[in-house]
Amino acid sequence: MTRSLTGRTDRGQARAAAGSPGALRRKGFSLLELIAVVTILGIIAAVVIPRISSSSNTAKMKADQQTAAELRSAVERHYFEDGAFPTNYAELVTDGYLHSDPSWQYYTNASGAKSQAYDSATGKITLTD
Repeated sequence: MTRSLTGRTDRGQARAAAGSPGALRRKGFSLLELIAVVTILGIIAAVVIPRISSSSNTAKMKADQQTAAELRSAVERHYFEDGAFPTNYAELVTDGYLHSDPSWQYYTNASGAKSQAYDSATGKITLTD
């Protein structure tokens, strides 16, 4: 037993110092707690991952639609200033209507399913899914 400054006996500190079973505290997590945390993380992942992957495709599609709008604007400016539609994208770049050839994120000719096309006779830009 230990005595405090007031002269009283402090039995709790004496037990803890002696290493009694009641004074020991377990450190760590139980198996049940770990299973609960892993389950919750799995549910969150199952909800979030599909949303992230679909938002990536949506962002690419929106970027291509914006590219098409800028291209449309450049084609119209070329038509009003020169009196004819450009024959290809490179002509818009060389004449100073665009900084560089447009880069397509979602609508690519290589995949086959999605494509983009420019008709120089009518100045139409077509994006097909």
